[in-house]
Amino acid sequence: MPPSKYERELRFIDAEVKRLKYQYQMLSETMPADPAEASDKAAKAMAMQEEIRSLEARRAEIEKSFVDAGMDLPDIGRSMNATVHNASGFEVHSPEEAEALAKAMVSEKPEPETKKVTETDISSEIEDITDELMALEIKMVRAEIDGDDETLQKLRMMHSSLRSRRDALVQSAKDMKAEKAGSASTERIEALEADNRALRAQLSDVRTDLQDVKDTLRLIVDALGLDRE
Repeated sequence: MPPSKYERELRFIDAEVKRLKYQYQMLSETMPADPAEASDKAAKAMAMQEEIRSLEARRAEIEKSFVDAGMDLPDIGRSMNATVHNASGFEVHSPEEAEALAKAMVSEKPEPETKKVTETDISSEIEDITDELMALEIKMVRAEIDGDDETLQKLRMMHSSLRSRRDALVQSAKDMKAEKAGSASTERIEALEADNRALRAQLSDVRTDLQDVKDTLRLIVDALGLDRE
């Protein structure tokens, strides 16, 4: 079998591993709060891990065959102008193409227009997630007792994602309360400033009225021929 075929296979493996690792990272960062969806994504993530291990094992096998034959390992990092198709059906991409392909494959659907989230909504979701975390912890203990490492790993991924989601919601609730408190403080300050302006205007009117009274008294004193002293 010509070395070029092995070289193309190594390039395919390298690109595919990059793509799968990128997808795995995206799945881990966007684990949903819904338990059913989280379980489905966790299963997909574990399948990706298994596929990555299989590809890396195949790469190690090919590289060993090169070393055993006294040959230099092929330079799979060199750029490629386009996707290459060979007789074995492998589809090879450059690292840049692999990354672009991965982004396209894991791109989220356009998010629907969401309604404004209230403190009640956030508190309710935090309570639901807390209940799910407690249930997962019980399942994790059972899986650990049974020695079911695969299930335990899956449950830990779900638990970690839900806990991160809850922490984010708690922070959002804190920020919302702080924003509301800041808004209320601003309104109180504005109300006090308005009252202060009104009082100043009233004091100015009182001063004017007093001056008018003084002037009137002077006129009366002068008319009566009284000494002002």
